[in-house]
Amino acid sequence: MTGDNMISLRDKESELLVEVGARLAGFGFSRKRRGQTFYKTTELGRLAFHLSLLEAEKDFDVTADVAVRFNAVEDLVNETNKLLSKAEKRNTFTLGCELGNLRDGHQRVWEDITPNTDVEPIADSIVCMFSEVGVPFLVKYSSMQAALSVLMADDKEASLHCPIPAERARRAVALASLLCGREETERLIADKRDRLRTLEPRGVEYFEEFARWLVSTRLASVIT
Repeated sequence: MTGDNMISLRDKESELLVEVGARLAGFGFSRKRRGQTFYKTTELGRLAFHLSLLEAEKDFDVTADVAVRFNAVEDLVNETNKLLSKAEKRNTFTLGCELGNLRDGHQRVWEDITPNTDVEPIADSIVCMFSEVGVPFLVKYSSMQAALSVLMADDKEASLHCPIPAERARRAVALASLLCGREETERLIADKRDRLRTLEPRGVEYFEEFARWLVSTRLASVIT
């Protein structure tokens, strides 16, 4: 790839991001992005709309995904996470999904965008799909109870919204500790522990470390 082509592709990527941001403003998202992600602040945390730009030699493709962050949940699950920096911990999300998988069960890719491509119709298409399936997802799972309901399971839908079983288990029990009584949370911990032994044996100790901390700190003060 020549220097000129690289600059042109990067300029086109920036142009697409600007066009998408302008359209997302109508949904309450900030036009100011961080990298390839746009945010909307909520009472409980943040919503995110993210574009992945997949570069080839002469063009690039785009995919899009949405995510929900509950600050209280992420503060809990990140307490025992020694792998992330403080800055990285502030940017973790509780659950999310790629738009194509939400609607069709497979990834949606906007392909072959070149320096000569008119990006306005592509931005229209991306934000139209966001409106169609992304917004309902964000509305539904902005409820902590709805998030708990899906993350408690280990079915196809749960895997779609939080693919790594140990991470799904940690967030489910964190949500339970915020919404439910001690006994119910401890039952979920035991259930998730058993399922992880089958789904992700290597993740059991990672989950156990968090569960032990949760029981000894937050749950220690929960009576019911």
